[in-house]
Formats: sequence, structure tokens, C-alpha cells
Amino acid sequence: MRKRTFLFASLLLNVLLVVLLFISYEKQKNQTYSLSDPSQFPQTSRQHPFKDAEMDVKHYVDQVSARDTVRKQGFVRAFTISAIDMLEVLGLDTTQVNTCKYKACRAYLGLNKEKDEFKLFLTPIKGEKDIFLRHEGAPSEKIDKSSYVLNLIAPCPKTCDSTSPLYKFR
Repeated sequence: MRKRTFLFASLLLNVLLVVLLFISYEKQKNQTYSLSDPSQFPQTSRQHPFKDAEMDVKHYVDQVSARDTVRKQGFVRAFTISAIDMLEVLGLDTTQVNTCKYKACRAYLGLNKEKDEFKLFLTPIKGEKDIFLRHEGAPSEKIDKSSYVLNLIAPCPKTCDSTSPLYKFR
């Protein structure tokens, strides 16, 4: 069961990265960005209030841990993704990794209770700690009413390449 959960979560993450690359490419075909000037990048529209994300992550954990076999073996709650991997998958110059403010991010799995829809929330990592983005003030480990995470999931089948070898499994 643990292997199956890991494979499912890995597949979900791979699909997310492909979707992000496709969306990025379609929206910005003729634009180029320099990592030395992050102000050139468009603002995200996927900002998700921390409290809502927390409820979705908790719901995911509750649903998965309700299974006896999972409770005994543990399960995947999140993935740590290095900045260099993100740069590479987006086709950016990986030698510029030292210009990134954060060297990794954490991708938490969530499940929306009302829509029964999977979510994937990203937070930067500083040291080994999650850092939460904020509308007011600098990113911080502390959470306040302006804290948010990035909700980067666009569930399939609407956004997926159905001919991909990673999509063909049933």
C-alpha cells in the first residue's frame, strides 16, 4: 500500500510539473525572463489563503490515514522539490540556481472536502522550515491573516496530455 501511495503521489507531481510547463509555455510563448530580474515574472493568480489550505491538507491526511494499512506504514504527505529541479523542468538555466532566494519548496498534498478535488500547495523552504508567503510583510515561519500558499494544481483530464506515457495508466 505504501508503494502504491508513493507511486500515485509521484505520478501526481509529474503531471503537475508537465501542466505547469505547458501553461507557462502557452501563456508566455514570446516572452523571455531573466532570473537576475524576478520582477519581470507575472504575479501568480493561484494564491490560496493558508487556513483554507490547512483544511484541505488535513482532510487529505484524515482520508488517507483512515485506512488501517496506511496507518501502520505511513504515507506521503508532501514532497521537497529543489530549485534546480524546478528550473530544469521549466527550461531555465540551472546554473542560475544561486540567484534563487530559496533553494527548495515543499509541495503538500490536499483534498478539498466540498469538491472532493485534489490540491497541491507549494511553500518555500528556508533551512529545513516551511516559509509562508504573506500579502503584508516578508515571508515568515509564522502564520497570520495575510499568509498564503500557492495552489498549483489543475486536475486532469482537462489539462493533461492523454497521449503521455505517464497518463496511460488506469
